Amino acid sequence: MPADIRDGDLLQVDTSINRGRDNSIYVVVVTGLVFVKRPHMRMDGSLVLKSDNPNHPDETIPAADTSDLHVAGRVRWFGPSI
Repeated sequence: MPADIRDGDLLQVDTSINRGRDNSIYVVVVTGLVFVKRPHMRMDGSLVLKSDNPNHPDETIPAADTSDLHVAGRVRWFGPSI
């Protein structure tokens, strides 16, 4: 599993990607809140935003609220700020 993204890290985000297509890390905006997580669709239409960091819980977006979700891009690289 990759290293955790830490507070203050720099992210390189490909904003041309606006849908989750794989198990990669995405920047997701839901009702004005920004998450950096791995999105997973569920059979019931809900979406689970999974965190690599065990200190941050997964977030579940109910199917009725997924229309308020925007994928802002796919994280291509992250690393410490210098």
